Amino acid sequence: MVLLDGQAEHSREVLGNKGHGIDVMRRHALPVPPAFCITTEVGVRYLADPDPTMDAIWDVVIERMGWLEAETSRTFGRGPRPLLVSVRSGATQSMPGMMDTILDLGVNDAVEQALARACTAEFARDTRRRFNRMYRRVTGQHPAEDPYEQLRVGIGAVFTSWNSPRAKAYREHYGRDDQGGTAVVVQAMVFGNQTARSGAGVLSSRNPITGANEPFGDWLPGGQGDDVVSGLVDVEPIATLRDELPAVYDELIEAARRLEQLTSDVPEIEFTVENGKLWLLQTRSAERSAQAAVRLALQLRHDGLIDDAQTLRRVTPAAVEAVLRPPCNPKHAWPHRFWPKVCPPARAWQPESPTPTWMRRWTRPSGASRSSWCATTPGPKTSWACWPHRASSPRWAARPATRQWSAASSAGLPSWVAATV
Repeated sequence: MVLLDGQAEHSREVLGNKGHGIDVMRRHALPVPPAFCITTEVGVRYLADPDPTMDAIWDVVIERMGWLEAETSRTFGRGPRPLLVSVRSGATQSMPGMMDTILDLGVNDAVEQALARACTAEFARDTRRRFNRMYRRVTGQHPAEDPYEQLRVGIGAVFTSWNSPRAKAYREHYGRDDQGGTAVVVQAMVFGNQTARSGAGVLSSRNPITGANEPFGDWLPGGQGDDVVSGLVDVEPIATLRDELPAVYDELIEAARRLEQLTSDVPEIEFTVENGKLWLLQTRSAERSAQAAVRLALQLRHDGLIDDAQTLRRVTPAAVEAVLRPPCNPKHAWPHRFWPKVCPPARAWQPESPTPTWMRRWTRPSGASRSSWCATTPGPKTSWACWPHRASSPRWAARPATRQWSAASSAGLPSWVAATV
């Protein structure tokens, strides 16, 4: 059990990618909510022997929750200033959207009333609704009134999500083994749904689709992070944050530039704005298209952040293959009837085989997983609604998807996104 206070001297393999990124940001005094990490070693033990492992760590979990209370001047599950937490997975190698997360954990009747008194009744109801929905989906049960029982069940469920069908399929797709397990990060909640000056978003310091040297991301006023990445709601381009909260935007861009210098890579940052205050929740190396991988490696080399050998290592053989692959001519591949004006779930034409195709305005992973191909519009740039990765860009790792994406983008339909699942 490791405090992520900027002093942790543990590797990414121990803390997981998320925990390691949080500790790096805390070490450099970036605005990050306090958090602690239950390590990947514990995650492996839990999968082999759940109840004894949880019993063995539980006293330390309670002790670490006391530390979070002291750091935030709040009390978990009680009091006039209640502390709520997020419980997030954190594998050594990032697997965005493949494992489970629980937000707003710690809500019960008394906490809802306290939140209503401290802010508004609408905020309190919305926060509890979000928690109940997510908790039931992840754990398969209704949350207990006891916040520590919620926490115990939630930690176990997130550890178990390492073996969820989508996580196992993701690892198989990328040629990763099943041995590493996941860490769990418990972090104090901040709320993008609190006031009119609140929201959530995702930012990459440079464009991970085109490789352009410009900020790229999404902003959702009044939303939480799970809204932004779900692909189920309309989001705004990150430039909207600049117009609405310019000081917050400037602070965010400066943090992204600082992380570039610290990591010698293009960071992707998940952030929340709570009543005008910026909080960085996590950071990782931005996933990127094949074309962007080449351009960004050259830019980082030009900026002196990486050397020649590192530049070559940043461009994988798969990326080179994707860049060299000829695009598919949409005149030959896609008849106009493929693009319906209204997009209910439907079986649609596919050029090579009559397999099921999922088409709708928003695509949930659960629906996409039953199809061999999916199309959806519009596509939030940072969503991972379409498995195996985010719906935002032509990931070369999705092997059969490259042709279809080329056809869609060549047809001048940039708001359409596609991924083979």
